[in-house]
Amino acid sequence: MPTHFGFLIDECFDTKSCATLELLPLLLPVRNKKNINAADFIYCAKEESASITDVLKESKGRGPFILHIEDNFHIIADCQSFCRSTNSSEALLNLFACIYVFNIAYNKEALNSYLFLQEYILGKADSKTGNAAIKLFAKNLEKVK
Repeated sequence: MPTHFGFLIDECFDTKSCATLELLPLLLPVRNKKNINAADFIYCAKEESASITDVLKESKGRGPFILHIEDNFHIIADCQSFCRSTNSSEALLNLFACIYVFNIAYNKEALNSYLFLQEYILGKADSKTGNAAIKLFAKNLEKVK
């Protein structure tokens, strides 16, 4: 198989991964204020023409999140870009690293999504909470597999 097919597989995985990061907060909702998009608290995709400076200005008051512009994934926290990744998997790990290193609480708006990712993707269960919604979601997800 030619090597360029490997690139297509990686690109397809990355596209699916980004879609998952965008949809997960909608599938595991948390009660929140109206007009708040929970998906923006983990992953935010912008058009290629978007300016990272403008996004940094808009991010005031938000916890860490992944900003996807063009082929780059930036970890944004405290109105700063902390690091840049070239794929969504690395960006997700960097996001969790930023949260843990700076001892930042998960955003309330996407709490269930963070807990799901922590337990089922990173393999680190949260001993303090036994969130029934997450367990039910994981059980149903396993059925579809």
